[in-house]
Amino acid sequence: MTLNEFINALKMKGGFETVNHTSTPGQIRLLGRVSKEYTPGWLIVVQQLLLRSGHGGWTIDVSKQYFLRGDKVMFAWRIIIQVAGATAESTAESRLGEVAEVIGNSPRPRVVVMEEPLPGVKGDRNVVSANSRGKGAQGVLNAKVGPSAVR
Repeated sequence: MTLNEFINALKMKGGFETVNHTSTPGQIRLLGRVSKEYTPGWLIVVQQLLLRSGHGGWTIDVSKQYFLRGDKVMFAWRIIIQVAGATAESTAESRLGEVAEVIGNSPRPRVVVMEEPLPGVKGDRNVVSANSRGKGAQGVLNAKVGPSAVR
């Protein structure tokens, strides 16, 4: 897997938009942002990466890097993937497939559905009264059928 494919996998699963990246044989460093709508999924991806870090010949460090933009304090997410004792055959880029597999297998965040009352609707809209015909459910014994139902 190439570095660009890995960056694309991070964006698709975790919403991580890479702003800057550098790499050496033993380390890959990514700097990026995650929008608020992707934060729940991103944190699940981070958790899975941290759980697997150190078990596959690679380690990962995920942190926030703070900086000034004018007078405003901003932050970006920083990901550092390292391979101990990198050689020509075992570089950080050669481990990207394993790291991408962890990202791809991360569960999706749960979706929470909020109930909201419809505007302009009364709470008793399904209540059947003596003068309301055809509104709401009726019991089988009380339902008017046949010629008596038509007035």
